[in-house]
Order: sequence, then structure tokens, then C-alpha cells
Amino acid sequence: MDFDAPLPYGGDMQLAVKAADRPAIRRLMAERNAKERGFASAAEEAAANAPVVEAPPVEAPPAPPTGFAPAAAAPPGMPAPAAARRGMPARAAAPAMGYAPPRRR
Repeated sequence: MDFDAPLPYGGDMQLAVKAADRPAIRRLMAERNAKERGFASAAEEAAANAPVVEAPPVEAPPAPPTGFAPAAAAPPGMPAPAAARRGMPARAAAPAMGYAPPRRR
């Protein structure tokens, strides 16, 4: 509804009913109901009852990994893994040890 326009038929409900002007009747009824509910106009009531849409809080995505952890140290008395002996991260040592990355399908 256009609440900024003046009331149709000068606000006279009976003239709107005689003319069978349904949109005008709806507008006049909305104005009357708004005044009964304590609002100055139907526009004020519509603004007061408009849903307030708030965006949900957005959490920052986790930071991407910056690298891979170095190979774990061997327990005492055991030789260190090959990757640790070479000073490479475990993932970088996989191709050097003969492991191939999985193929994509």
C-alpha cells in the first residue's frame, strides 16, 4: 500500500463502499485499525511491525596451515626417521622415499 498518498475518498468509508473500490476500502480499514491500536497512521504501524533482519554473527574461518610439521623424533635408542635425518618435513620426504601421491580420478 502507498501510505504516503492522501486517504482515498477523503477518508470516507461509505463513499468507498458505494464505489466498490476495494483497494480504497483496504487502505481506509488499515488506517482505522492503526488508530485503534494507538498509531498515528497505518504507515507508522507498518514501520513499527516491520521485521528486523539481523545478519548472524560470522566467525572468521580457521587460518590455513602454513606448512607441515617436521617428522617426529624417534624414541631413545631407535634411529631417527629418514625425513628427520634429512631435515625435511614428513610430507616432503614421501616422494623421496618412493611414495607417490594418490591419483585424482
